[in-house]
Amino acid sequence: MIIDSHVYTFLSMDDPRGYGSGVEHVARVQASHAGHHQPAIRLSDLTRSESSVLNPENEHDWDRLPDVNFRLDKDVGRVVWTVDEEDYTKHYFPPNLRNLEFSVHSLIGEMDYAGVDVALIHTDPMLVRDSSYLSECLALYPNRLRSMAPVDEWRILSDIDTVINETTTAIVDHGLNAIKFNTPLVAGHQSWADIE
Repeated sequence: MIIDSHVYTFLSMDDPRGYGSGVEHVARVQASHAGHHQPAIRLSDLTRSESSVLNPENEHDWDRLPDVNFRLDKDVGRVVWTVDEEDYTKHYFPPNLRNLEFSVHSLIGEMDYAGVDVALIHTDPMLVRDSSYLSECLALYPNRLRSMAPVDEWRILSDIDTVINETTTAIVDHGLNAIKFNTPLVAGHQSWADIE
């Protein structure tokens, strides 16, 4: 049996079930693209460029991101933003990802092609944080998929009871199987020992 312990399936980047409202989800996509290792590309001449302009202060408050007209180009399957009247993109996603989504059916097709029997779906703030969507994926392919439960780590210090309730709902009510927890998103660079 071949098991892939790290796969994704996600709705279009502007679908409200991906993360918060569709607008909030696109803002999270903008912030994520800022720090990703792939270079940005200026579309007018395909010159490699920087993408730190998308989130120069490494904000987790997505309402404070710079306005660079960050948008989805669903026809080509990419994101685009504009700085000084020049359009840029970045291939964080696979090129030409139709509608900027990767359906559970596409995932199963990739698994079949690669000979993978079972896979564990991961969550990511940029991709999908909706437990009900992940539960639907498991229901469609119960013998092929397991899923981690999303945790908004950056909300733990300010809203721990809500985060615990959401995580419990994801596991108990939606039947998700594991918890993905990134400690740097909770405390930033401070020591866990310093948190009260």
